[in-house]
Amino acid sequence: MINRILKGYQIVEKIKDGSVGTVWRAINSKNQLFALKQLSERNAARPDKVRQFKKEATLQLKLQQRHIIRVFEYVDVKPQPFFTMEYFDSENLKHSMWYKPEQVYKAEFFILRQLAEALGYIHRLGIIHKDIKPENVLVSANSEMKLIDFSLAQTKWDRFLQFGKN
Repeated sequence: MINRILKGYQIVEKIKDGSVGTVWRAINSKNQLFALKQLSERNAARPDKVRQFKKEATLQLKLQQRHIIRVFEYVDVKPQPFFTMEYFDSENLKHSMWYKPEQVYKAEFFILRQLAEALGYIHRLGIIHKDIKPENVLVSANSEMKLIDFSLAQTKWDRFLQFGKN
């Protein structure tokens, strides 16, 4: 997959394999760096997983807050759709707490304040993340923080529609 080009994005390196798919570091024709989240082949074969993946991208496309990873584009290609996000040079909070505890402890209130700002923003929009955990909080070397992974997020409209089904 390295050096392969997907709709104008050249795959540079694998960042992470997850339960939904793989996140790659990629560059575009202008040599700009992106993170590219690609649905796994297994999940791409399941219409419900494709819908959930598209919903995650569509929701995140609307979010404009400095402590939330920005999504730029959803690309519906076969066999595996993907979406592009800002690249944020960081480690997840779990990794940082384990391998760089002094960095985390020195900045714990700064990190928590940034997380609270991100959560306050989405809650004002009627969105619940539903998967807040250290693995979904990215922290840079200078303790900047970004919230990721809205795959389980639910909006007030989702909850309203579910309530109406009962």
